[in-house]
Amino acid sequence: MYHREMIMWTINNIESALAVRRETAPSFEVWAKVVPARLRATFLEPIQAQDWSTLTTVARTEIAARRSDLDQMAALQQHINQRFQQADDFAALFGTGAETRQQAKKIRDNAEASAKLLNELAENQFASMMAGVMALTVARFNQQPTMSRKSAASKDTPGSIGKELLAAKRAVYQALQSADLVAAWASAGNLAGEAATLLFEKALPPAALLSARRRKAGGDSTADGRLAMQFGDLIRDLLEAIAIGRYVAWTARWHSQSKVAQELLGGAQGRPIASAYQAPPLVSISSLATKPEAKDGQELSIEGVLGDVTIVHLGRKAISSAPVLDARGRSATIVIPYIKLDSCGMVPGSYVRIGGLWQKSSKEVNGAPALMIDRLNLGDLSRRSWNDWMRARLHQIYETVSHNLAASYSWELGTNGPGNPLRYGVWFESEDTLKRR
Repeated sequence: MYHREMIMWTINNIESALAVRRETAPSFEVWAKVVPARLRATFLEPIQAQDWSTLTTVARTEIAARRSDLDQMAALQQHINQRFQQADDFAALFGTGAETRQQAKKIRDNAEASAKLLNELAENQFASMMAGVMALTVARFNQQPTMSRKSAASKDTPGSIGKELLAAKRAVYQALQSADLVAAWASAGNLAGEAATLLFEKALPPAALLSARRRKAGGDSTADGRLAMQFGDLIRDLLEAIAIGRYVAWTARWHSQSKVAQELLGGAQGRPIASAYQAPPLVSISSLATKPEAKDGQELSIEGVLGDVTIVHLGRKAISSAPVLDARGRSATIVIPYIKLDSCGMVPGSYVRIGGLWQKSSKEVNGAPALMIDRLNLGDLSRRSWNDWMRARLHQIYETVSHNLAASYSWELGTNGPGNPLRYGVWFESEDTLKRR
């Protein structure tokens, strides 16, 4: 009798596991229709028209839709988790014999396949959600000058906000290091919420005021420019923190033995939290303008105000270049092939700090001196830093700086500015982009 019951239990559970994909296939097909890249058209018109109220509405609609889908997907996630648990229960009840291992493996393999597919579809949802979050951020940023002038920019503000952000991020990191998925889920939800609060209440108002003030100011506004650049970096970091929080909160709910959960836990092991990227040394534009040959072939950074962006096409190869001007009007050219420089939101008038390879004669600009902009190697950096590992992990959800350019830059008010990643569809790295590489 016991033997018959064991056989029936085995058959029922294997059939249940194999039915997961059959039962959920219609839902998978519905969710698979979420294509983040299509959102470009949704946001393009209100940004171009500077209709920030409409942009706010469509952003909130997108965020709400993605939350609704993800809530439904969470129920399916738990259903798949039960398959993992059944595989564990099967092994515990019937020992470690070859037949038992084989049957348990069938259940687990089916659960893994379903988890992998559902997680990929969830990443599409998160990429679309981050488009909505970015659109809402751009709208609120541009509405700030007409909403309130009470928030004053302070040199200490970016640093203090950054400390609050780091504390919330560290809680997630420590939970993952301890392999505590429950704590990771809770701290990740807190990170997303706190980052959003810091973004909308503390970072955007002074950043917008700095942009408006610099437009009106005459002469040297280097101090304000540098502060605006710090706020630009901070805003991008806060958006990244929202993406990290949302993604980790979702992933931490997978069964602890699933590959998805194990990869998440493994990312925090043996890696310090801070980014491994070190910007090359800052060199004055005046020295490069005077003796361009002196730094030929060296990695360096330059800082100043970005001038007009020029984009030329040689066949299918787009080449972007622009001058970066110091306080006295001297300039050095930056250049990058295959990328439209302004697509990341770095636009004329932005205060920038750019890292790259200095060339006394660049073929990209007809032999003139230029700085070839670096792109961060996240594959290498992610081996030495948890923050960079997460950044690489999220590249198909949100890119902190589009194209991973080695650049810091301020946010600027108007149509041509931080909304550009949405207008160009480069707030994340799409599969089409990956295929073209």
